[in-house]
Amino acid sequence: MSDDRYLGIKFPFEEDLKGKYLRLTNIDKDAIRSNLSNLITTMKGERLFKPDFGTDIMRFLFEPMDEQTYGEIREEILGAVAKYLTEIEVQKVETNINEDNLFVGLRISYTISDGVFKDKDSVELLF
Repeated sequence: MSDDRYLGIKFPFEEDLKGKYLRLTNIDKDAIRSNLSNLITTMKGERLFKPDFGTDIMRFLFEPMDEQTYGEIREEILGAVAKYLTEIEVQKVETNINEDNLFVGLRISYTISDGVFKDKDSVELLF
């Protein structure tokens, strides 16, 4: 039997070299990045038995992208992270829109803290 320690499922699903899509994470940093991506891309009400899990990011897609909308997106992310991912502290939420207004990109920079050590990381998502 293997002594490997697995922490969760890697998100988003991507095909690996063996043609498998469901991969596991065994590094804390990867697990936290996957958990954050999952939290941000899950719509509230989508998860059974946890109706508040996730964000309402999708409702901003057809709103005018101005400073007020950016602020609301940031508050939505900060609220969800504070409730469900207490081991990280969000440092910055950046929003980018491509030239053709076909998608919105988010870059979330955060600090991971286990009480003693701190590490920085970020995740990028497209909507």
